[in-house]
Amino acid sequence: MTHIRSALAVCLGVSCVAAGYAQQGPVPRLVNYSGVLRDGAGKPVSGSEAVTFSIYADADSRTPLWQETQNITADEQGRYTVHLGAATADGLPLDLFASGGSLWLGALAQSRGAVEQARVLLVSVPYALKAADADTLGGKPASAFVTREAASATAGESVAAVSGTHSRETIGATAAIGGAGAAGYIPVWTDSADIGNSVLFQSGTRIGLGTTVPSYDFDLYKSQNQDTVFEVRNPNTGSTARANLRLLSDQAVFSMIAGSAANGGGLYFQGQGDTMMAFQQIANAPMSFLTNGVERMRLLANGNVGIGTAAPAAKLEVNGTAKFDGLITFAAGQTFPGGGGGTITAVNPGAGMTGGGTSGSVTLGLQSCSAGQELESSGSGWQCVVPLSSVKAGTDLTVGSGGPGSVVVNVDTTKVPELASANVFTVQQTFQPVQDVPGILAYGGAPSGAGNGPAAIQALGSNGSNGGQGGAGITATGGNSDTGSGGDGIDAVGGTGGVGGSGIYAVAGKDNSGNPAPAGWFSGQVYVISSGGFSNPQAELVQQAWGDYSRLRMFVQGGAAQAWDIAAGGGAQPAMNFYRHDVGNVMSLTPGGSNLMSMSNGAYLTSGGAWTNSSDRNLKSGLRQVSGADVLKRLSAVPITTWSYKAEGEEVRHMGPMAQDFAAAFRLGSDDKHITTIDESGVALAAIQQLYRDDQKLRREEQDLRRENQQLKSALAELEARVAALASAQATAAQEGRAGESRAQQVRF
Repeated sequence: MTHIRSALAVCLGVSCVAAGYAQQGPVPRLVNYSGVLRDGAGKPVSGSEAVTFSIYADADSRTPLWQETQNITADEQGRYTVHLGAATADGLPLDLFASGGSLWLGALAQSRGAVEQARVLLVSVPYALKAADADTLGGKPASAFVTREAASATAGESVAAVSGTHSRETIGATAAIGGAGAAGYIPVWTDSADIGNSVLFQSGTRIGLGTTVPSYDFDLYKSQNQDTVFEVRNPNTGSTARANLRLLSDQAVFSMIAGSAANGGGLYFQGQGDTMMAFQQIANAPMSFLTNGVERMRLLANGNVGIGTAAPAAKLEVNGTAKFDGLITFAAGQTFPGGGGGTITAVNPGAGMTGGGTSGSVTLGLQSCSAGQELESSGSGWQCVVPLSSVKAGTDLTVGSGGPGSVVVNVDTTKVPELASANVFTVQQTFQPVQDVPGILAYGGAPSGAGNGPAAIQALGSNGSNGGQGGAGITATGGNSDTGSGGDGIDAVGGTGGVGGSGIYAVAGKDNSGNPAPAGWFSGQVYVISSGGFSNPQAELVQQAWGDYSRLRMFVQGGAAQAWDIAAGGGAQPAMNFYRHDVGNVMSLTPGGSNLMSMSNGAYLTSGGAWTNSSDRNLKSGLRQVSGADVLKRLSAVPITTWSYKAEGEEVRHMGPMAQDFAAAFRLGSDDKHITTIDESGVALAAIQQLYRDDQKLRREEQDLRRENQQLKSALAELEARVAALASAQATAAQEGRAGESRAQQVRF
């Protein structure tokens, strides 16, 4: 037969180990596979890892046709190479590729949480293994068959037949297959020539082992005591070797895994890669129950059960809360120590009480006294005493006249304030308002004459001492609300009159150096509501010191080192400055000056309305020459249109390029949404310079053309004169005959 000399090229990272097949040796049953190992999130996994390789009949099959586990080493990008079939001595089975159908390769890392990688279609190369069958018929060598002529000969005889010029070799007849079997049993070779019943029985689509009436797809039945019925064995050793029994249903994967002795020989129940329950073979090892990869309950070897704890000290220990929906029965003499002082065993009456008991319904009552007496505390107990017979003045009270049952008690006005009198409080007072009523309602008094009325409340802050800070005149905190708006810190309404009183008049205190503190400190939003106009502004800052700044600090961010100020300079014509601490004045407005607006970067707006950009050479870097011809060429491709801003409406038209086209042509500016005036002017100036140079060149060429034209005119005039002279000579020669012709020949052109 024809020998297969080479294998096809590999696709998708799979290649054949041997480049060809020859009679001198068998085809190696190995397939070279290169892949990338990734975790459940799709990120590359590096280092050593146990990986199970499976071959399937299609891309979605849950049942592999072949499977093996190998230890691979991936680089930092997860790349690795492995020889499929190297885990067994015989390599890949040849019958995998006998049908010629499509095969799919899947790879599953054995680490927790891993999922099978995307399956790879085996395109051509693994089928080169079929080359080992090229010189066989049905997988058997030619010596296993006899010719039709030899089939009629007896065993061991030599048969010679002549067919044309070819002679057949002496062939021994094949012995008949012997043995017997029962229907339904899957046959097995009992020796080299006989077939008998195996232990497997097939009933329809079901297989039975130890039974002829299988109830399931595979039914294992064996009646015996303390013996192995079914075993999954992994002959490998080491910490990564595991015996894995896997159950798959749709997308769900559950495994029962026995770890090697090198890592404790544990038995693990896993779902989708996460351990749910674990046993350990080592002595006194616990039994653990896990969900979502986290241990939730543990059973120790001594029988103690822990929930939320790995070291339970009792038959049941719960580290956390517990809930019982039914009654709990406790043993006699049960105690509940806890933090409440122990278990109640009896109720004993104390001083001044009667009754008590140790069980049932317990009754307690007051101690009985004689007629006309009442129970009174003595400090350490209770006693029967005669009722009150006199009234004595207590704190802040005075006792007037009167007999028993009619005693007058008055307030000591030297200690308790009176509403109609001026009172002096020497300690802090707290006013608790009634619902919908202000805590304090104060009205300013009427003036005695034409002057201003006195303030409703005048509060003077305390002076600081020993380096301390002075106290505030008023500290007001608005109330909170659970449903509506919170209360304002202060609502102040000034009084009316000839001038009108201020709602709040606050004077800041000063430190020892004369530096003032804030006159007001507001933590929260401040609203200024007024109907004031140009001459009566809502808020006004007045600088008392002539020539100094009137400054408003605003836009102060909590924790930021910089703050913004708006400051008006001193003098009769003050400038408005926008100031930041780290850069100084960012922008200044100076009406009446030569420049109306000045920027910190050197740009300014003149009083006449001309905007001037800063263009000092000392402020620039990275200077590069510009090709005017290139600028002119690029500019010719930029569309120039008329248009309207959407905010202005169609009636207001403008002309110019679009920022996107300008940026694409010249790569100027910080983005493609704006065009700076200096860039637009620079492009125009470069184009004008190039047009000037082109114009000068055209002028020089025009002068050259004029000069050449004048020379041509002069030459033409000379030529015309010579032609005229020749014509005149020819005419004279015609009149004069031969003599004239002779003279005409003397004329030189």
